[in-house]
Amino acid sequence: MRPRVVFKRRRHVERRIKRRRLYALLTIISIVLVSSSISGINWFISSLSEEEPAVVMAGVKSQIKTPIKVPFGKVNGSDLILYVPSAIQNVSGIGYHQSFNKKSIPIKPSINQVEGEPSKIEVRGNTRLGRPLEFTMTKRGRGTPLTSSVDITMLEGSDVLSPTDGVVVDVIPYKLYGNIDDFRIEIMADDHGWFKIVVAHVRDIVVVKGERVTAGVTKLAKVRSLNINSQINEYVDGSKDHVHLQVNPL
Repeated sequence: MRPRVVFKRRRHVERRIKRRRLYALLTIISIVLVSSSISGINWFISSLSEEEPAVVMAGVKSQIKTPIKVPFGKVNGSDLILYVPSAIQNVSGIGYHQSFNKKSIPIKPSINQVEGEPSKIEVRGNTRLGRPLEFTMTKRGRGTPLTSSVDITMLEGSDVLSPTDGVVVDVIPYKLYGNIDDFRIEIMADDHGWFKIVVAHVRDIVVVKGERVTAGVTKLAKVRSLNINSQINEYVDGSKDHVHLQVNPL
């Protein structure tokens, strides 16, 4: 066979091999692109089907796990701010009232309050704006300031969070009105060692004496169902459970 013919056949074979390699490479690239597209479509579809955290108002249980710190008052004669002791979606009302303890230190509401009858109360907060209803309840004849303690209504079984940064100084069982089993947690706020914040009407306590707590973050307990007609129930519909807060001198 002549050299020219052999050379032509060799070039023809080499071209066929190159074409096959090119086709194989293009096939592999196509498969990779199709697989990536399918994965992307599947991810997109699955992302559409995922449930997003629900932002709900008071009266409906919330799916939000990270609480948002919301201030509600300041201890008189100090710069200490107190925070709503639960996820805000679980709280429906903040009602100030006279403390039984004559030495309790008044709490200055974050919003100016007025005294009023339950049917005529002037509400200065709004749950639709991300805040519970806030008000000052009528006198109880105890001779103490109208804002010397506060009741905060919550959904049944709500977690009770610390209203301040500080240290738990005591966890005390006692009898409410002399016949109802109850607990109170006492907290000394950081840099405010001359008084303690008392959190009452709680159950399933998860903190101990000496433990550090963080406002709006550390879980203290769960709200207790007292099964009594408390004064705050005249002001707030729905939620009947509440925690009681007051500030006592050490």
